[in-house]
Amino acid sequence: MAEKMKQYIEEQPGVWAGILEEREALTGPFLERMKGRRASRIVLLGSGSSMNASLAAKELFEELLGVETRVLMPTRMGHWFSEPEDTLVIAVSQSGRSTSTMYAVRDLQAKGYEVTAMTSDGDSPLAKACDGHILIGCGQESVGPKTKGMTATVLTLYVTAMGLAKLWGEKTEAELDVYVDNLKLSFAYASENTEKCYEFCGRHVTKMASYPHFTWVSDGEGYAVGMESALKVLETLYVPAFCYEFEEYLHGVNNTIGQGECYFWIPSTDENADRMARLRRFCGEKGCDGYLITSKSLTETDEKTLCLKGSGMWYTQPFETMIFAQVLSAVGSEEKRIDCDKPKFPEFYQFMNTKL
Repeated sequence: MAEKMKQYIEEQPGVWAGILEEREALTGPFLERMKGRRASRIVLLGSGSSMNASLAAKELFEELLGVETRVLMPTRMGHWFSEPEDTLVIAVSQSGRSTSTMYAVRDLQAKGYEVTAMTSDGDSPLAKACDGHILIGCGQESVGPKTKGMTATVLTLYVTAMGLAKLWGEKTEAELDVYVDNLKLSFAYASENTEKCYEFCGRHVTKMASYPHFTWVSDGEGYAVGMESALKVLETLYVPAFCYEFEEYLHGVNNTIGQGECYFWIPSTDENADRMARLRRFCGEKGCDGYLITSKSLTETDEKTLCLKGSGMWYTQPFETMIFAQVLSAVGSEEKRIDCDKPKFPEFYQFMNTKL
């Protein structure tokens, strides 16, 4: 019932390796257009998984380029104070068929902004409507809940930022090679991490699938992972799922702690890994069920802790802990007898005109 989704999960390591190997070809036309031009502000537009992928890439853009980078929903652009010639806009949509993104692009172009599309289909409406295009080299992904397409979008944004950093003289080739090497190290663990996720979910899926809703709590780069994880289980298990940033959760949402609640904790730092483990114990004493998912170091673990392998660098986390929610979505939907390979309401996008 989740055969396609499982297939796409298994294809991820190969997709990542291919994008990293072909990064110059994928970003070449875009970088050629950017020669002699430099932006003082970068805006990434996207909805759903594309927005979460953009959130995951935002901090690397700022670290590599030293330029303010904003992630905006197409319907929440607000008012900008940068001149069009100073702003680089990338419209992110794996399918290239999002109507809200298309409307936003047309509005921006009417105001004088040049927009580059980032899609997995160079012939998609969005790709054709924009002033340039960057290909997400993930191949076909027909299943609605995106897996390889989402992580491939993160990586395509990463290599785009790397290309700009080299073009603008912000980073040397040797400095960028460090990022590439850490990504390759993270990718080398992907198959083993996927197996660990299947084994972990196999032991806990009956209990996990029984909950009426889920809460994800994460920090740093893990926040984008948590946002996408909540979206994945909502799309496949058909129950509400929410994600909170760790410090925001500590600020006041702790009154949700109680009997029958299910939490997933995704720490991004060693310090917060131990803090979340301590909070998970507290929640457990109050009747909550909690699972700790991390590629960071922990001083202690138990049967509800999933320790994955990683590079140790913050920017590789989407390629490590994101796998868990993908696997949970596949096996959890099977546990609930939901065919996540097919849309529940196939007529919905056309009915609401959200996809071209």
